[in-house]
Amino acid sequence: MGIVTEYLYKLVARQVDEHGLVVWYDSEGDYREAAAGLNLAKSQVARYEGSFFALRHQIDGLLDGDKPPRLVVYVPLAQVDSHNALVELEAYGVVLQPGQQPPERNTRLTTIARAALKPKMSEENLAAVVKQVEAGKLNLADLEKIAEGGGGAGETGVLKLVFGKENPMEIALAFLQGDGYDKEIAAKQAGEDLARLLRQTIEVDLPAARSYPVWREKLARQLLQTELLVSLGNNRPASMSSLKAPENPAARQACLDLARTWRMRRDLASSYLNLAGRVEQDLNLGSISFTIEQVQGSEIFESMETALQKLVETALTASDSPDLVELARQRQSGFWAEYQPEIKLRWGLIAVAGQVLQEARRVTDGLTGPDLKAAELFKNYTESEGWYRLDTLHRDMEARHHTLPPQDDSTQLDKLLRKARGRYMAATSKLADKFLRAYQLSKFKVPGALRQLEIFDTQVKPKLTTGKTAYIWVDAMRYEMGLSLVKNLDAEFEVEVKPALATVPTITEIGMSALLPVNGQPVEVVTVGEGKLGLNIGGKLIKDRKDRVNFLKSYATDHNLKLEEAKLADLLSSPKKSLLDRLKAADLLLITSQEIDELGESDNLLLARTNMEEILTKFSWALHRLAGIGVKNIVITADHGHLFGDELGEESKIEAPGGQTSDLHRRVWVGRGGQTNPV
Repeated sequence: MGIVTEYLYKLVARQVDEHGLVVWYDSEGDYREAAAGLNLAKSQVARYEGSFFALRHQIDGLLDGDKPPRLVVYVPLAQVDSHNALVELEAYGVVLQPGQQPPERNTRLTTIARAALKPKMSEENLAAVVKQVEAGKLNLADLEKIAEGGGGAGETGVLKLVFGKENPMEIALAFLQGDGYDKEIAAKQAGEDLARLLRQTIEVDLPAARSYPVWREKLARQLLQTELLVSLGNNRPASMSSLKAPENPAARQACLDLARTWRMRRDLASSYLNLAGRVEQDLNLGSISFTIEQVQGSEIFESMETALQKLVETALTASDSPDLVELARQRQSGFWAEYQPEIKLRWGLIAVAGQVLQEARRVTDGLTGPDLKAAELFKNYTESEGWYRLDTLHRDMEARHHTLPPQDDSTQLDKLLRKARGRYMAATSKLADKFLRAYQLSKFKVPGALRQLEIFDTQVKPKLTTGKTAYIWVDAMRYEMGLSLVKNLDAEFEVEVKPALATVPTITEIGMSALLPVNGQPVEVVTVGEGKLGLNIGGKLIKDRKDRVNFLKSYATDHNLKLEEAKLADLLSSPKKSLLDRLKAADLLLITSQEIDELGESDNLLLARTNMEEILTKFSWALHRLAGIGVKNIVITADHGHLFGDELGEESKIEAPGGQTSDLHRRVWVGRGGQTNPV
């Protein structure tokens, strides 16, 4: 294996180490032989050989986990010629291909050759070789032969003794890293050699005084200022008109390559963060007003990154452009997001706020026009990529907002969030109103939808004949949270999700009782006391948790089943051995959870919005615990969902309708008579 191929393998390996899944497009077929010999530690390599169906069949089993696998998918085609056959893999990982950005994912042969052969030859020799590669006269095998011959690399004299390197770029990076070489430079009187090398390479004139910290700042400014000016092109702010970049194209390119490599190198990150901050202050960038177009193409300075955030927040508030949302999403994996956690958190919040705006508009548009039937609304909400995504995105947005530390410059972000919340509330209110009216017109029936009253008889009872079964009642888990829970589960579980229609009125006393074995018996909502409702199942009144558990125990006894009950919290941390022994001996396990409902009822929005995802994670732990004690089937269901918006102001609340009240909650009134509120 030659040094060019070795460099290529390391580039691929680094992307696998950092991202797991890599889709490598080779539009010119430059690396067919190299890809055939690619063998990375603890990784798998799949190669396209004429059929994307065969390729997908080969790798599908590797994609079942909750994290990207260590996998390289090599495709000797241009990305556009794949016709999006691997688009979900690209979204799950990263793409390598000629011309790809950032530079560390660019596999253009000229780029690989330049990077791999720089240590072996002079700039003149290297430029000639690259030109021949561009002309198609040299392939990878030819480059390896040139490298084996030494490439005519020139010596850098005493600097090689100091730095242990002869490549000017590597010497410059080593010098930028810190003061580790300063004493040796002085001892060997190599300062003049270093200054001359940097002047020849990147046209930087270092001060005559031998102050190496000053030299580093001067070198950093030359590199970063050049990259900034090149990125701005002719779109430069007037206040930057006096700034200059090297006139010599080779020196200018050397500045660009060195600056980007410096920023890309994890081992040099601290020096970049330090010196970039000083150059940023020296250029007074914080006082310059930029546009999105001017700054979105660079990652050079932190102040420009935060300026871009505010610009995108403002623009998204005005228009939820998909391009802006995609920009915010991409910046989450950028340089500053990696090294400044608050920047990453803020980009994530901006991106999901934009998605809330887009999804709310999609739902609203879907509700515009002829009124849909209840069954159509039910389907539109629950189907794959259905309207439930709006609730998921809104929950994600609120969680991210409360995770983000307070921001000194949050004015634009606050406006964006207010707009996203307002559009969410408008869309969900319209959806609720449309569904309730359609549900009433359909005489409270949705053809084809699984009813809550059917869950035990159709989903639990058949499974009892196949093995130990756990039946989990979750207070207030809404449909979209169930889908999120599924995504947290690994390949150990075979999962099926079925939407079900709750029993009205959707309060705990009714919804939980509706989960019991009905078995075709008549069911009726009845008043059981002042302000209380219950469910009459075949003449048996169910009014509270004790009644529900006793009803299920009676069913188990009648069917020769051993029933044990526990709470979700009992399964977490270190459950008692006596509990596990009881559960192991049971045929039917009843597990109840009130964590979600308790969070929502706590009136602590911060706690609720930051802990919901944690609860879902703990659910997955509990499911693993159940599987570990021999549970073969697990059925998870809920009594009702919940609203996840801000507390309504007094001006938005309505009075109870009066009449004969059977039950009154914050979101539901049950009774007879009364007056309809026009609101």
